[in-house]
Amino acid sequence: MAGAYHPPPVSRLRLDSVGMRRMEHLPWVFRISRWEDYIMKWLSLIVLVAVLVPILALSNMGCSTNAGPSWVDNLIEEFESQPVANPPLSIWRYVYEGQIVYYVPPRCCDIESTLYDANGNVLCHPDGGLTGGGDGQCRDFFEKITDAKPIWQDGRSYP
Repeated sequence: MAGAYHPPPVSRLRLDSVGMRRMEHLPWVFRISRWEDYIMKWLSLIVLVAVLVPILALSNMGCSTNAGPSWVDNLIEEFESQPVANPPLSIWRYVYEGQIVYYVPPRCCDIESTLYDANGNVLCHPDGGLTGGGDGQCRDFFEKITDAKPIWQDGRSYP
């Protein structure tokens, strides 16, 4: 068909001024004038997320200096100076009988766990030991605890 109208090829990579005006209300990542700009903006966003997510994740691991009183930080330093336990040592914060307490689970075998009050005084040994029932001074500990919050866990690997 010699007389048929064929429109000129339109580049998908360029937007006319009308298309740009339609995009003014969109966020900056969608305001593109060239395909290369589009790719660069999305790559920048992906790289930013790829860098920030691990940093934020790592900042929440391990010892948090604001996780508890200073005696807890001292206890963590003491645990880190000892050989790695199996299972790894950890410190948990709970509310027990209306007060904040800190619980260190048993390390291994017949070692008792330890329950500290908010001032670092030993309240009891809820579990572990030869019988597995601790020292018997706080038998209701596991039934009455609320608001579990992990404070610290030893991140070292067991040899």
